[in-house]
Amino acid sequence: MMSTRLIHTIAAAAFVLSVCVLPALAASPAAGGHEEGPPNLFAGDIGNAIWTLVIFLVVLTLLGKFAWGPVLSAIQRREQFIR
Repeated sequence: MMSTRLIHTIAAAAFVLSVCVLPALAASPAAGGHEEGPPNLFAGDIGNAIWTLVIFLVVLTLLGKFAWGPVLSAIQRREQFIR
């Protein structure tokens, strides 16, 4: 049986992937998006800004929940070992 932490990690990864992939699929030319030449990296719109902010906040939350604790404890153990 899978642990609760593993289930939460898989669910969070699936959520992040869906948040990242679905907007790209919706904007693809096959889905009815308009492609008029090479993309302009500086021509952003409010939709891209909102999705970027949402994805950043999701990644920040996941890192805060799962990564920074173990990294900080490893750094503190190393610091005590050096002392």
